[in-house]
Amino acid sequence: MTNSSEVLIVGGGIIGCSIAYQLSKEGAKVTIIERESVGSQASGAATGLLVALASVETPGPFLELTEESCRRHKQIIPEVEELSGIDSQYGDFSWLELAFTEEEEKDLKRDLGWKLDTPGVSWFTDEDIRKMEPRTTPKARSGLYVSGQAQVDAYRLTLAFAGAAEALGTTIRYGDVTGIKTRSGRITGLETSLGEISSDKIVFAMGSWSKGMEDWIGIPVPVEPMKGQSMHLEVSGPPIPCMIHHISSYVAPKLGGVVVAGTYDGFMGYDLTIHEKGKASILASVEEVCPGVLDSRVVNHITGLRPSTRDLLPILGVIPGLEGGYIATGHRRLGITLSAITGELISQLVLGKPTRLPLDAYRLDRFDGMEEQQFDSFDAAH
Repeated sequence: MTNSSEVLIVGGGIIGCSIAYQLSKEGAKVTIIERESVGSQASGAATGLLVALASVETPGPFLELTEESCRRHKQIIPEVEELSGIDSQYGDFSWLELAFTEEEEKDLKRDLGWKLDTPGVSWFTDEDIRKMEPRTTPKARSGLYVSGQAQVDAYRLTLAFAGAAEALGTTIRYGDVTGIKTRSGRITGLETSLGEISSDKIVFAMGSWSKGMEDWIGIPVPVEPMKGQSMHLEVSGPPIPCMIHHISSYVAPKLGGVVVAGTYDGFMGYDLTIHEKGKASILASVEEVCPGVLDSRVVNHITGLRPSTRDLLPILGVIPGLEGGYIATGHRRLGITLSAITGELISQLVLGKPTRLPLDAYRLDRFDGMEEQQFDSFDAAH
């Protein structure tokens, strides 16, 4: 096997695989270097929501980015499913954000009231909530209901992107990246456990491990792993009709039949342990939002590390001072949602084409001069 490639991608999560797919569609010869297995980290543990309005709290460029990604998913998912032969379990999804008190109700209307002018968004009274799902907590006095969203099985979609990219000529190799090769400020290749691999274009899509590339490129990459722990439940009785959410507590029905419950979040380094405290916290979350399903059978415990930046926005674009170097990371909870547009934008950038949307807000060097932020060791409210 040749130790060269037109484009190298470091990382086989959904972001790296989406970029590989888009580049391969354009005829580029691509190689993904993955340390473990495709989708083995955050991409395989994600709830799998393709949501825009339900995830972005203020209108603006970031909402436009997420909405465009959701639109692109509708076009891209049938393509990758056909090429890969993998069903991603793509389907409809709705979201209900609860208010328990008059103060929470005011906060919801103040902070998210702009969404009420959007098709598919409505305000639910306590009677509306009980009519839709009687098992919802009686503490809920009202809520913001968002329909018209979508969902997938995150791991299956990651595999579908990977399989579709391979069908178009992408090669996936497994090994550790230990450094980069440069000449006169330009990328020339990677140093890996597989040997040196030559390329003048490298995309770093390393997720929560992105900080490890700082020594290679000589500039800070302020990404920290944000741990998420959740449960898969088998719920008896009628299916839960939508995701029921309150602060960090939720139950989310999946097309595959399970209900995802969570979440227990925080900055705990690279710890992937399933904590007993986390299990108890998640069950308390279920009781918080939908106590009528507390008798559910626990099918699985899931944990993953989401790459988080200081300003909660992704890092997308060129690597300053390193010609041929590109980065796509820091998607936090929205890696699945943003995978389609990220793949397209980074592909356009690598191929020297105008990008569909501007990337200035997501530059790596936007953190220059920004005051250091202390990531809490653990904060279950985020």
